[in-house]
Amino acid sequence: MTMVSWAKNKQAFTIVELLIVIVVIAILAAITIVAYTGIQDRAKQSALQSAASQASKKVTAFAVDNIDLYPQDEAAFQSATSLADTSDIDYVYLVSPDRTHYCVSATNTGNSSLSFAVSDSSGGTVEGRCVRNLAWNPSSEASAAALNNGGGAAVSRVSSDVYSGTYTSLLTKGSGYAFLASSNGAGSSLGVGGDVITVSAWVKSSPVSLLMVQRGGGVSYANRSKSVTSGSWVRIHETYTVQSGATSFYIDFGWEGSSAVSGSTLRLDAIMATQGTNLYSYGDGSYPGWSWDGTADNSTSFGPATLQ
Repeated sequence: MTMVSWAKNKQAFTIVELLIVIVVIAILAAITIVAYTGIQDRAKQSALQSAASQASKKVTAFAVDNIDLYPQDEAAFQSATSLADTSDIDYVYLVSPDRTHYCVSATNTGNSSLSFAVSDSSGGTVEGRCVRNLAWNPSSEASAAALNNGGGAAVSRVSSDVYSGTYTSLLTKGSGYAFLASSNGAGSSLGVGGDVITVSAWVKSSPVSLLMVQRGGGVSYANRSKSVTSGSWVRIHETYTVQSGATSFYIDFGWEGSSAVSGSTLRLDAIMATQGTNLYSYGDGSYPGWSWDGTADNSTSFGPATLQ
C-alpha cells in the first residue's frame, strides 16, 4: 500500500483567505485606533474642563477678598491663581474695564478646537475659548451702522428680516459707492498698524457681490471682493493685517461704483472682529456667558466662542 505523507497533503492558505485575514486585521486595527483616539480626546476634554473650573474658582475667591473685583489683567490673574500656560494647556483670561465681569478658558495646545471656558454669567463650564469682539454696536441694536456714502444711499435700522437680535442695518444703494461701517462711535477702531484682525458678518444682499473694505487713519483702501448668494443670509469673513502706520482700522461692507444698480439693498448683522487669524462663532454682550465692556450694544464685548 502506498503511503502519502502528511506533509505532502498539507494545503497552504489561498490568496483570497490571506486577503480576508488582512482586511479583518485592518478593520480591528482601525476600530482600536478610533477607540483609543476617542478615549484620549475625552481625557483631554475632562482635563480642560477641570482646569477651567479650577481657574474660575480661584478667580471668584480672589474677588471675595477684593470687594467683588476680579483680577485686573492676565498678569494679575496668573499671580492671584498661581496658574500659567503649560505644554498642554493655554489659559486665556479676559475682564471688563470695571473688573465686575470675567471669562477664563483652558485650550489644548495641540488641538485648539478642544477648549472650555467659565465666565461669571455662564452658569458653569461651557465649550469655547474666551475672545473679545472688537466691534461696537455689532448687531445694530444701538443704532443703524454708520454710512460711508458717495452716491446718495440711504441707511436705516429695521426690525424685519434680521439675523441676530431685534434690529439689522439696511442699506439702499444710490448712484455711486456706498458702504456700511463695521464699528461706530468714539474709540471704536478695531486696531492699529501691525494688528492681525479677523472680521466676519452676516449679510443679505440683493446683488450677488459686495466688497469688504479695509480703511484707517493714514493709509489707503484695501478692497476684498466677496460673492454671496442673492437674497440669502450668508456669513462672510476675512483676515487683515493692518497696514503699517495706520492709527485706526475699520471695515466697511457695501458696493462701489457700478458693482450694484441703484436701489439694491444690503442687510448687515452680527459683526465679529477678533485678534488673530481664527474665525469664531458670533457673540456679543447679550449672548449667554458674554458681557459688555461698557454700554450695552455700544461697546466691545467678550465671552466664550467656538472655532468655526
